[in-house]
Order: sequence, then C-alpha cells, then structure tokens
Amino acid sequence: DNCSGNPEVQKITAEFSARDKRIKVFRQSVNIGLENNFNFVYSMSGAPYFIWMSDDDLFDANYIEECVKFLEENPDYVLCSGVVKYNSDGQDGYKETMFKVDQSSISSRLYHYFSSVQKNGIFYGVFRNKLILERPLRPHIGCDISFVAQLAVFGKLSYVDSTSIQRSAEGNSENRKKMVRGLGLFKNMF
Repeated sequence: DNCSGNPEVQKITAEFSARDKRIKVFRQSVNIGLENNFNFVYSMSGAPYFIWMSDDDLFDANYIEECVKFLEENPDYVLCSGVVKYNSDGQDGYKETMFKVDQSSISSRLYHYFSSVQKNGIFYGVFRNKLILERPLRPHIGCDISFVAQLAVFGKLSYVDSTSIQRSAEGNSENRKKMVRGLGLFKNMF
C-alpha cells in the first residue's frame, strides 16, 4: 500500500492477509512514487516467481496459474504474460498486439523486443524472480520497457492466449505529459 488515501485499501489488504498467511502487507508512511514502491515490493519478495500488479488492473482468475505453468514447462523462458486488453471508462477498448521474444541470441531478442514493443503490457506478466538483483525500475521514462529488455537478456519472453489482463487506458503512463509530471521533470513547462 503506497500510502493510499482510500481506507478501503487497508481494509481489503487486512482481510486477505488474515485469510492467507502467505500474504504480507506493507504500508508506506508516505507515497514514495510508483517506481520506488514497485522496487520496494520486489525487494520484499522471495518466491520463485514474481508479478507486478496495479490497482486498476483486472486479471483473469487463471492468469498466474497459466503463466507459471508455461514457465514451468519452458525453462528457457523468463517471462510469460496473458493477452493484454485495455479499457476506458469501463468500456472495452482494444487488445494489444502480442508478440513472442524467442530468438536464441541475446542481441536478436533485444532487437526483436525493441522493434515490436508498443504499450508493453507484457510488463505485467509473471517472471522468474531475482534475475535482477538491484532495483529493477529506474526513475526514467520507459523504465518498464528497459526492465523487460533486461529480462530478455536472461531468456525468452512469451504470452499465452488462455488468459488475459484488463488494463486501464487511463493508467499512470497514459500520456507523456503525465509521465513527465510523475517523474518531476520540466516542472515549469506543464
């Protein structure tokens, strides 16, 4: 909980952690920003797999199960996501064009990833944990893209058609102005 002002967040996290002792709840005393909070959560994790989740994303009930199953069956892959769909104001929007990064060489994987990436919804896939030991997200525009590129250095990336995630088209990186403001860049320009 990145110091949410919504009291329902604390209620819901307390309820779920009471139901399942594997769930550990951390609450920041102040909002430390998206990247710092994502890095904090990552640093606290210890399971063999990891997934980023944002408050406005909706995952199919089988999302994690399908992605982990794929990774278990394909040890040369380091990340698997479902199909990424976007909505706006609760209305279905569009489906991201998904692609696999399954080339054998690192340079070929990186070239294919950078030449294909658009919205980068694959960032919200399940990945093998602790491949990257330091802070995985750096405070720069496109930090999610550079993170997934780092994963492509360690192995292949894929998606499965059997599950999906619904993301908001109005999320944190909706437009460049919002990203620039969020990073505190060019403060007097906008």
